[in-house]
Amino acid sequence: MKGFVIPIPRMYQNIAVKNIKRIRNHFNCRAPIEVWEAGSELEQAVKTEIAQFGGISFRNTDEFGENAESWRGFQIKAYAAYHSHFSEFVLCDADVRFLQEPLMPFETDGYKETGSFFFRDLKKWKFSRLGNSKIKFHSIEFLERRKAWIRSLMPVASPHFPIEWSYIYDDEIPVEPVAEAYMEAGVVYMDKNIHQDSMQAILEMNTQRDVSYSVVHGDKETWWLGCCVANKPFYMNPQYPFFIFKLIQTIGIKPFYVQK
Repeated sequence: MKGFVIPIPRMYQNIAVKNIKRIRNHFNCRAPIEVWEAGSELEQAVKTEIAQFGGISFRNTDEFGENAESWRGFQIKAYAAYHSHFSEFVLCDADVRFLQEPLMPFETDGYKETGSFFFRDLKKWKFSRLGNSKIKFHSIEFLERRKAWIRSLMPVASPHFPIEWSYIYDDEIPVEPVAEAYMEAGVVYMDKNIHQDSMQAILEMNTQRDVSYSVVHGDKETWWLGCCVANKPFYMNPQYPFFIFKLIQTIGIKPFYVQK
């Protein structure tokens, strides 16, 4: 079964109501939705308002006896996706506003071939002018910690490892700028029937977030890395998911989704 997995922190609960309403009313999308929270994050009035859209189930990390505080943050996304009742899921942040039909990626060749559909992050995030800096984009120490962590996950690069991050397996310090970010995880599509091992690796990285989040930004890179650890191919959409609205108005580009 396909469905949406939407973790909602209290700070975004009112935005989430509008975005779920858009899924239902603007796109007439009736796919079931799991709304996730860690403990008592959502106001009852908000849950009542969300429930009226139909096909909504409310899920909680409390179901599994987890300490709610330990799962409030980026990490709840991997936890919710792993424990979702859906075999194929659209995981999206609470502040995601779809501008195109949300289930469309399920029908793409990339998804059908790999059981996944990911979105790229912006190319502007790069390591450059590396040295003794406290700024991660210019820090050799930060880069070396990232390299050591990923090599501990995969001593040998998976054949699916992105060429943009090949510097991870180089002993030399990059002289030219290299990609610091690869994936934007505001929206993630996966088939757990295909990616059972990937999902396990993704959950473990987010469980061990004291380490992983110190070398990558939140959960973002853990999704494709989990696929590589499991040696499973994944599809990374070459188009960026969102653009500045002024750019849309100027040249007519219509992104797939925007946030906040």
